[in-house]
This record gives sequence, C-alpha cells and structure tokens, in this order.
Amino acid sequence: MASLEPIEYASVKPQRKAENLIVISLLAFVGFGGLFFVYVTLFMHGTGRVAASRRMATVAEISNLSQAVETFKNDVGQYPTSAEGLDALVTAPPGATGWSQYLREVPTDKWGRPYLYEFPNPKDPRTFQITSAGEDAVFGTTDDLNRATKP
Repeated sequence: MASLEPIEYASVKPQRKAENLIVISLLAFVGFGGLFFVYVTLFMHGTGRVAASRRMATVAEISNLSQAVETFKNDVGQYPTSAEGLDALVTAPPGATGWSQYLREVPTDKWGRPYLYEFPNPKDPRTFQITSAGEDAVFGTTDDLNRATKP
C-alpha cells in the first residue's frame, strides 16, 4: 500500500494578504456602488410610473363618480348642490325623492385627499365639476384632474 505523505500548503505572506484585502475591498466598493446606481435608477424610473398610475386611476374614478352623479340626477331630478357634495351619493339629502344609495362611501383621490365637487360648474352653470387637486394637493394648479382630463 502506498504511504500517504502530508501535503504542504504554501504559506501566504502578510504582504500578499494586504494585496488581497485591497482587491476584495475595491470589488466590494464597486459592487455596492453598482447596486446603489441600479437602485436609484429603478427608484427614479419607478416614481414616474407610480405618479402616472395615480393620475390614470384618479381620472377613471372621476369618470365613475360622474356617472353616479348623472344617475342621481336622473333619479332625483337635479344634481346635488355644492353644499350636499358627493355625500349626496351616500346619504340622501333632505327632500330627495327617488333617491337610492349610489356609493357605499365617498372615495378620496389616489393621493388620499377629498375630491372637490361643484354645482353649478364655474365654467358651465348647467353642469357639475369633480376635481382632484392632484399630486401637489393645491386646487387651481396645472396638475389638477377633472372630467376633461385625458388619461
């Protein structure tokens, strides 16, 4: 039977250990830097998608609310007043004959803020307007969303 001889391992000199540590540190730095870049890039791109999704969902919800208001008018004979607001779709206003519950609750826009309901509409007194203040939460700015907004 052949005898087994012990294997001698090459010893790593301290200078070589330091060089290896530097290389490993640089690779880790570059790797984490790359991950950070990818994260920031995806986050920034993703933020735009989230904002666009919120806008589209809010415009769709305004359309649904508008349909509920039109149904209210068909049943009751008039639009809810500005004072009654969208609450008239959940709770019957005084004297509203022919009313039925149109919504379980009044939704908020996709930023969590209430919609502004106006009747008569300041731009056309024969109609109503439902508006979301949009991302900046300020009515009367360029990011407001209403029935005329295209998704």
